[in-house]
Amino acid sequence: MEINIRGQEEFSGRQESRRSNEDIDRELEELLSKHRAKIKVVGVGGGGNNTINRVTEIGVSGAETIAVNTDAQDLLYTNADVKILIGRETTGGLGAGSIPKIGEESARENEQDIRKRLQGADMVFITCGLGGGCLTGDSLVYSNPKGPVRIDSIKPDNRVYSFENGRLVRRKVLAAMKTGVKKVFEVKTKNHCLQASYDHPFLKVVPEKLEKQGRFYDYTLEWSPAEALKKGDLVVTLRNIDETKEGLKIDDINIDEKFCRLYGFLLGDGWITRSKDSWKICFSPSKNKEQNEKYIELIKEVFNLEMKFGGNWYYANSKKAYEILEELGLKKPAKEKEIPEFIFKFPNSCKKEFILGLADADGQYYRQIKDDGREKNEIRFEMSSEKLIRQLKVLCNYLGLRASNVSSRTREIKPPNSKQKIKSTSWNLRIYKIYQLDESLENTRNRKGIGLLYKYHRRMKLNKPKIFNNFGFGRIQSVTEVGEKEVYDITVEGSHNFVAEGFVVHNTGTGAAPVVAEVAKKLGALTVGIVTIPFTMEGQRRYENAIMGLDKLERTVDTLIVIPNDKLLELAPDLPLQTSFKVADEILTNAVKGIAELVTKAGLVNLDFADIKAVMSDGGVALIGVGESDTENRAAEAVEKAISNPLLDVDISGATGALINVSGGQDLTLSEARKVVETVSERLDDDARIIWGAQISDDLENTLRTMLIVTGVTSPQIFGKRTAPPPRKKAKSEIEEELGIDFVD
Repeated sequence: MEINIRGQEEFSGRQESRRSNEDIDRELEELLSKHRAKIKVVGVGGGGNNTINRVTEIGVSGAETIAVNTDAQDLLYTNADVKILIGRETTGGLGAGSIPKIGEESARENEQDIRKRLQGADMVFITCGLGGGCLTGDSLVYSNPKGPVRIDSIKPDNRVYSFENGRLVRRKVLAAMKTGVKKVFEVKTKNHCLQASYDHPFLKVVPEKLEKQGRFYDYTLEWSPAEALKKGDLVVTLRNIDETKEGLKIDDINIDEKFCRLYGFLLGDGWITRSKDSWKICFSPSKNKEQNEKYIELIKEVFNLEMKFGGNWYYANSKKAYEILEELGLKKPAKEKEIPEFIFKFPNSCKKEFILGLADADGQYYRQIKDDGREKNEIRFEMSSEKLIRQLKVLCNYLGLRASNVSSRTREIKPPNSKQKIKSTSWNLRIYKIYQLDESLENTRNRKGIGLLYKYHRRMKLNKPKIFNNFGFGRIQSVTEVGEKEVYDITVEGSHNFVAEGFVVHNTGTGAAPVVAEVAKKLGALTVGIVTIPFTMEGQRRYENAIMGLDKLERTVDTLIVIPNDKLLELAPDLPLQTSFKVADEILTNAVKGIAELVTKAGLVNLDFADIKAVMSDGGVALIGVGESDTENRAAEAVEKAISNPLLDVDISGATGALINVSGGQDLTLSEARKVVETVSERLDDDARIIWGAQISDDLENTLRTMLIVTGVTSPQIFGKRTAPPPRKKAKSEIEEELGIDFVD
């Protein structure tokens, strides 16, 4: 019995001890939860919100993500724990239009909202991209009432078409600017083509609730830079523009459907000419006698003129008709012909008649019988005026007519009355489903609704999403780098985007970031800015705005980490541009993740928040370097890459501190981590404070990665020439060695 009693006592004691340990563990967990460093990651503007999306995607343990933007639409498509719409009174929640001052005013307006969300944070990361995208000068922006206008010709106060909450709206242009030379990509769908800078955002469709055959039942929209788009992606494209009802009368001539039909025909096969006492309107005869008679009769109806046959052409003499047609632009040479503005203002019936008239003159009706017996008809245009063909493409987009992309061909031809052949370039366009122009042209069922054109399965005739009233989804066929070109940008009031060449594109700004940093600092949080700055070649104005914002941030945050795009490409000249900027995005995201998880995530060597604060509080400008290696000597190689390939031109010898994060797979050893730290220590001043941590990451099998952040440096690349420190007093032995002599005592 004694043994049994003793055993029961021992068992009871173990239970009591176990309960005591569990109580202690719970108490420790509660204590840690109360005192664990609260880390918040704030993305400001379009570039910052892109980083927030990436941070959310990869996950940062123990950190809350916050998206701040003046643009409600952009904010809607950002995946963040908290979203703050700033500038409701200043901008109506419709964007700052790339104007830093408006961004700053918007942040001031909602300063209390920002303060509320940052309250209690121990550490705040602020990330943004200082710069924005732009288009090549010949890109056609869809305006009202002028029709398509080259972006390099857009003026402030012009009105352009824009995307707002799924609707097509008109918005005022606040500013237009040439932004310099940038790397340009050509983004092409089956029916649209646009050349844009690598960073210009397109409105991308992200399918959700997928089923077989690529169909999907739901989707979200997000802004994606041109360089990140790939073949097969869906983007939002213009489907049609709501019909306008404007009319026009010159003298007593009504500019109506009949006039538009005649003008289209004369633009293709007609001309006007004058001599001393003659003002002639002429057109070349066709082999189709019925067509000749039709336009002879139409000229009589419109201008009350009797046409005469002059052997090679029909003509009539009328000063009034001549002056009207000259005013509308008919007298231009063939290569300079264009569609006049009034066509784009008129009702759709007038637009269609214009196209049919142009087709009678310069179009070819092409008919094909398919294998299933159905008839396929199209109109093919080939003309010497690039501008006219491109405008015709836009006119088709206005009407919702399906048309090909514009193409060209150069060949040798022999002009009339010439013995020599010359090289000639012509421009081509095809219009499909021509029954939409004239039902008599094609015996094909005109389907109502829009079916499964974009594989979106929830389209219903009575409950069609409003986005499909004016927009559709285009599948990207190719994204091709086309070199460096001069590019232009516009600032659009409110909606912060515009329609160019049928695509919905966006522009960005970052004036609010210094205000967010100021709020975080006043709340006592350790504040770290991580930003990118644009290429110097992107234009002086954009670069100066970036430097101004950078200077404000540098004076506000504790530590500022800068990733200049110029340096990025210098370090990786052989990488494709798309890959290079993905690297920049990854570096920025990994900097946030690496620093935050040194505190929040368990590893081989952990750091507490006090360690981080000791190095980064009042750390000033910092550089970031990243290095990886999978060789036998991986520790030395990884740290050497991080030191010798920083993304900022600085001398680290005078740095005040360093934060080192060593990560690797399950085979990472403490001795390797120590080797990394020792190598960095040897390069820094003896008084520099160094803290480090080491972590295991399953995705780094057989690989060691070093992330190095060095604080307290200056950079001529960003803030001008570095002020040289006073020379250090050298020991006599050092001087003797340098001069090769011995001093006599």
